[in-house]
Amino acid sequence: MHYVMDAPALVSIGFRDSGTAQAILNGLSTMVQDGSLCFCEQVVNELDWSADGEVTLLWAKATTGSLAHKGADYSLVEWVGIRFGALIDDSARASRESAAPYVVAQALSFQRKRAKVTVVTEDLASKPTRASLAEACAFFRLRTLDLDGFLDEVGLP
Repeated sequence: MHYVMDAPALVSIGFRDSGTAQAILNGLSTMVQDGSLCFCEQVVNELDWSADGEVTLLWAKATTGSLAHKGADYSLVEWVGIRFGALIDDSARASRESAAPYVVAQALSFQRKRAKVTVVTEDLASKPTRASLAEACAFFRLRTLDLDGFLDEVGLP
C-alpha cells in the first residue's frame, strides 16, 4: 500500500502534543524510507505558507530528499484539472496555490501502475472557491483516510 499525504494532514499533526507529534513524525520517516509514504513538492510549498516554522514543515523539508516518489508528471496534473475543474481555486495567488491537484495526480500515478494507494487528507469539506481533496478523490475513485484513520491503519500514535 502506498500513502500520499497532503498538507492539511501534515499540519494537523502539529496540533497534537509535542511528544505524540514527534512519535508520529518518526513513524512517518520510517514509512518514507521504505517507500510506502510520499508527498509532492507542492505539499511542501503549501506548508511554507500554512505551517510556517512548525515542526511538520521542518520535517517535510528534511524528508523531501528521501522520498521514493516525488510527484506526478505535470501532464497528469493538467488532466486532473481538466477532468475535475472544481478542485482548482482560480482566486488563489500562485504563491498560495493548493497542492490538491498535485496530490490527486500523484495518487493516480500509483493507481495507473495498478498499485494500491490511499490519500491521507484533512481537506474534507468544500470551500467557497474550490471542491475538497476528498471530493476529488471520490470523483477519481481514490481511497481516502483522514489522519486519525491513517494513524490507526498503520499503527502510529
